[in-house]
Amino acid sequence: MGTLGFARVMSAVRSPARLTAKSAHEGIQRRLIKVFALQAALVSAATMLGVYTAYIVAEQVLVRQALEGEAAHFREMREANPDFQLPYTQNMRVYLKTMAPEPAFGDLAPSVEDPTAEAEVPAELAKLEPGYGRVELHGREPLVLVTDEGNQRLYLVFREDQISKLAFFFGVAPLTLVLILIYTASWFTFRQSQRVISPVSNLARLVEDSTRGDAGSLGEVIQACRGENADIDSLVQALTHYSERIAGFITRERNFTRDASHELRTPLSVIKACVDVLQQPGANPERNPELIQRIRDTVLQMEGIIETLLRLARESDVIRADGIKGEQALVDVGAVIRSVLQQTQKALKAEHIEVRVHEQAQLTLMAEETALRIIFGNLLKNALTYSAGAPAGSASIEVTIGRDRVVIADSGVGMSQAQMERAFEPFYRVRDERSAEGLATGYGLGLSIVSGLCSRFGYRLDAESAEGEGTTMTIHFS
Repeated sequence: MGTLGFARVMSAVRSPARLTAKSAHEGIQRRLIKVFALQAALVSAATMLGVYTAYIVAEQVLVRQALEGEAAHFREMREANPDFQLPYTQNMRVYLKTMAPEPAFGDLAPSVEDPTAEAEVPAELAKLEPGYGRVELHGREPLVLVTDEGNQRLYLVFREDQISKLAFFFGVAPLTLVLILIYTASWFTFRQSQRVISPVSNLARLVEDSTRGDAGSLGEVIQACRGENADIDSLVQALTHYSERIAGFITRERNFTRDASHELRTPLSVIKACVDVLQQPGANPERNPELIQRIRDTVLQMEGIIETLLRLARESDVIRADGIKGEQALVDVGAVIRSVLQQTQKALKAEHIEVRVHEQAQLTLMAEETALRIIFGNLLKNALTYSAGAPAGSASIEVTIGRDRVVIADSGVGMSQAQMERAFEPFYRVRDERSAEGLATGYGLGLSIVSGLCSRFGYRLDAESAEGEGTTMTIHFS
């Protein structure tokens, strides 16, 4: 996947809808403002609608019914007592006008008001017809109910000034206070919401601003957001684990590319050597079936190497129902070592170096044969390479196969303590100026690959070396 692949993955993680952290942050803020503004608007609208509805109900229903009841009560009292006085209170004034009888048919004289009316009716009221409504009177607009019964017209004028004041003090004022409390609670909730989303926005900004190519650094950057609250800590932990997983993908990809290029060099050298022999003048492939077979075996070995490295590059081992990892089988370690030794000596042209194999016990393992070939191939290659720098006739390699271990000891140039501390680092190569070749012929990946495979399959690798005396590598399989 590489750095570019990681950048694409993190881009998708940071902005699933192709939004930057800044725009996402602004979006949350705007949404909060819209939500609380809408809430305030709805509360205000509902309150105003309620007040207006109450006002209409009070004016059109309650007050009207009250005035009609007063008119009916007055007429009843007048029928019982003709001298019953017209009501005159602080909020209500009553006028009564007696109308003269209508003229007979053909009589051109107009109807006139009865001069015996009990009180002078204001001109503004006198022109009103029976019904209910408002009229401008003395600079005010009171509610007026006009009713007729017989030849009498009754005017009930209701002044709601005092009632309006009472409604204000006992209705509007408490309602206003409630609205203020609602708005204050909404503002407090809005501020608290901002505080809740602030850590999320900060985390998104840190992820967006993290422009490094290494996935592992993301986990370090976002650790600054820890401690805000439990939810943010869980999110930070999840992102950290995810970034570590992405970093693991990248590391395995790099390791595969590096290890494959390293491990394929030896079989390619064998194939090249065989092809060179077959291309010599007069060479007949039919007379050299062993070379053709060697090429075929080497190609198969390359396929096994690639398959093994690909499997190791995966996130986790494939475990079958019987609990065996990968393509494991019962392997004769001694046979594998002898096969690898023969191939490695020919590839390095180191047949002159004496290699003695001591098989003290037959060691068979349930293991991946290709992985064992890679391990022993790298150890034997290092032993042969660094033994080549020893004085003529003194170079030798001892391979001891025990019941649960394999020991490979060479009499080469050895390593100092400082070199031993870095021997398993990728791309580190031991140089020896005393040898003509300098001994640093590879890429410094062999021991790194061996260490990784041993760790993967649960083998223990021990190394001992002394400068000028040689190196001993021991692999424990128990």
